[in-house]
Amino acid sequence: MAALAVVRDLRDVRTPVSAEELEQFESDALAGFVLARASAGLTDGTIRGDVGHLEQVRTWFGRPLWDMEPSDADAYFGKTLRNSPSGTRLARSQALTTYFAFLELRHKVELHRMTGRVGVRMAAAESDACDPHLDVDFTLIRCGGPPADGFSQVA
Repeated sequence: MAALAVVRDLRDVRTPVSAEELEQFESDALAGFVLARASAGLTDGTIRGDVGHLEQVRTWFGRPLWDMEPSDADAYFGKTLRNSPSGTRLARSQALTTYFAFLELRHKVELHRMTGRVGVRMAAAESDACDPHLDVDFTLIRCGGPPADGFSQVA
């Protein structure tokens, strides 16, 4: 006969993560992103460009990029970058999409442990909420839902 056991939720035992730990994790994740891009054979100039784009979005957002919500992406790409050249919007969105894919592939579990978020993906999607005049249309998708078409192809 099988015995029953009491199961405890591990979230009750975990200590909250400090702001310093989150800041260090954010720095480590970006450093890992740079190393992964270099290991994939991308040039220093391309990597520098990607990091520059990510830093600009991070400066505008004021929080770690994994905290972005669809409304934040809409505000950034639809309002802040509205008058920017289409190449700038495209490069920035590609860097952000690639970074989100990197976080999803390499740091999903750790992000969940530290923030409680299941994960975040940024994928091209059709959305009625986005401005139809924009060249770039993005929606942040919380993990747990089906992945967007084309998400698995990350440069």
